[in-house]
Amino acid sequence: MIVLLNKLFFKSFKSIIFILFLFLSPFLVLFIRIFNQFFLVRFQHVRVNRIGHLSTNIELYLCEKDKNINTPRQFYLDIFFYDRKVCNNILFKKWKKEIFILPGYMIKPIYFLNNIISSKKNKYLVKPNQEFHNNHDIYNLLDESKIHLTFNEEEKKECKRFLENCGIKETNKFICLIVRDNAYLNSIGASYHSHRDCDIDNFILVAEELAKLGYFVFRMGASVNKKFKTNNKKIFDYATNGMRTELLDLFLCSECDFCISTSLGLDSVIDVFRKPLIITNFVPFGHLRHERKNVLTIFKHHFSQNYNRNLSMKEIKNLKLGFSYKKSDFENKNIQLIENSENEIYEATLDLINLINNKKIDENKNEIIEQFNLKFRDLYYNNRYNTKIKTTVASSFIINNLNLIK
Repeated sequence: MIVLLNKLFFKSFKSIIFILFLFLSPFLVLFIRIFNQFFLVRFQHVRVNRIGHLSTNIELYLCEKDKNINTPRQFYLDIFFYDRKVCNNILFKKWKKEIFILPGYMIKPIYFLNNIISSKKNKYLVKPNQEFHNNHDIYNLLDESKIHLTFNEEEKKECKRFLENCGIKETNKFICLIVRDNAYLNSIGASYHSHRDCDIDNFILVAEELAKLGYFVFRMGASVNKKFKTNNKKIFDYATNGMRTELLDLFLCSECDFCISTSLGLDSVIDVFRKPLIITNFVPFGHLRHERKNVLTIFKHHFSQNYNRNLSMKEIKNLKLGFSYKKSDFENKNIQLIENSENEIYEATLDLINLINNKKIDENKNEIIEQFNLKFRDLYYNNRYNTKIKTTVASSFIINNLNLIK
């Protein structure tokens, strides 16, 4: 009963504040416009309900600010606002120390009114939402800038105790395994992404083989469908065994030797901490992560039921599927997305380990990777940006899938 009353009180409070700011918004917008030559106020919406956006978008904003990119010459204040349930409160509290962020029920009336009466080029926005919420590091800043997300001493001690309880010493290596399924996105009404889901069973081989090499493995995830079928004491099904906390989600990503992922929100935290990353089962092609070093990718196979074969990059683009995030787009064109095999995932992971250890790729493989890069640049690269292609496809994958560069 008390919980229900608290919810009703908070909902009523938010409604009253919203109405108050709705009434005040014309005067506040007028004030902002009059004094903008001396003091510029900019606004930005933050998607706090998705950890990928909450992590990378803010980190890239801070990196740009450090490099004076998209920074006004005059005095200014950037006001961020949110209107959804926060996906990771620890991360949110840390960012609140770095940016000025307020609830949407206060800022949205000002934000929308200010946008309505703005010109096409709106200087009162930090960035248009479609640009701000694009996780791509278009200026290659992550490799050049400091990490803005840190832990205090108490948090470090708590997390190190956790590792010790798992039998992991400071000299031991561990990796994060992040495999997307439909458990979380279905819960928030985003089932149209289901074509990007993967079967955790396809990652048993790589986890077991890494354990043989001396690595500990943490299977990550806030909400998952299946348990990880292994009895190996070096492999922790952290997503289902009751270990998981919001703090540990961040800490494990910050301290792992590398990460195996399937392109989902949490690997953006890996980006924030600049950790090596192998992305498996990647789709769509056009959004290949190529902006920082020590990142490799392998793709889901695009099998055409019309042609009875896997498609090339060019054919994928011609079908207008190179940037598609909707399952229905692939179904409507009779394209079956086939997951990477256990061996493809394992071999690509070895490619990443070789990359981390600066082991040279033989000339033949290097030449084929360069052909892939040139083809990708020609087909998918956005010429508006001067983004360097630092690392792209895993050599073991492209050697066995030359059809991609035809």
